[in-house]
Amino acid sequence: MTATAPNEPALSDAAAAVTSAAAQVSGVRAISDGFVRAVTPAGDVVPVTGPAAEAGIDRGTAGAVAVSVSVVVDYPRGIPAVADAVRVAARAALHDIGLHADEVTVTVVDVFGPFDTVEPGRATISASGGATAGARDV
Repeated sequence: MTATAPNEPALSDAAAAVTSAAAQVSGVRAISDGFVRAVTPAGDVVPVTGPAAEAGIDRGTAGAVAVSVSVVVDYPRGIPAVADAVRVAARAALHDIGLHADEVTVTVVDVFGPFDTVEPGRATISASGGATAGARDV
C-alpha cells in the first residue's frame, strides 16, 4: 500500500468523490461493480449489481491518479456522450479535492431501458438460483 502525502486525500476519499460525481451525471442509471445481468434457471434475465459499487482509483505517476468507473447508461442516451460526461465529472471531483487524474477509464457495462423491469442493483440471484429483490445474495 502506498502512503499518501500529509495533505493528499486518501484513495478511498477520491473513490467516493468520483463515484458520487459519476452517479450525478445525466444518463447514468447506476454505478456498477461490473457484474450486471444474470440468467436464472427459469430463463429470466435479471440485473445483479453489488450494493457497494465504487470507482477504482490507483496511484499514478507524479502524484496523479488513474480512475476506473463502470456505469449503467439510461436508454436512449448516447453512450459516448454519457461516458465523456462521466470523465469530465470524475476529473472535476478529483480537482476539487486536490488530485489530478492522468487517466479516466469509463466502462459502460449495461444499458437500462423501457424493456427492463428491475432497477440495477435491486435484484439478486439467491443461492437456489431464483431472482429476488434486495442486496446481493450470491
